[in-house]
Amino acid sequence: MISSVIGFLYPAYMSFKALESKTATDKDFREWLTYWVVYSFLVVVDPILSIVFFWLNPFYYLIKVAFYIALFHPRTRGASLIYERYLRDFLKRYESHIDEGLRKFNEGIDSTVNQAKPHIANAA
Repeated sequence: MISSVIGFLYPAYMSFKALESKTATDKDFREWLTYWVVYSFLVVVDPILSIVFFWLNPFYYLIKVAFYIALFHPRTRGASLIYERYLRDFLKRYESHIDEGLRKFNEGIDSTVNQAKPHIANAA
């Protein structure tokens, strides 16, 4: 619970503040977008990491909270570091595959919605 508050609610609120601020800079937006890219990746791999590291380290959740703070703290800029060293190259390498997968996914969603429309209209 605490890791969710630290990892999601605080950055979400700070992103809101940047969006609504008249003085926010491109640097502010880039930092928060970078955070969300890294955070999204971590959400996907967290179930695997938690299984492995929880049993190896009883302080897993405390370390996770500290890690989230390090990701967005202005002194550490951990999200930028992880993105620039690891994720950017990974995403660039697989960008065309990811785009193709997303295209197929969107086509599947569109097809499902189109097939469901008549049934929803008849049910109403």
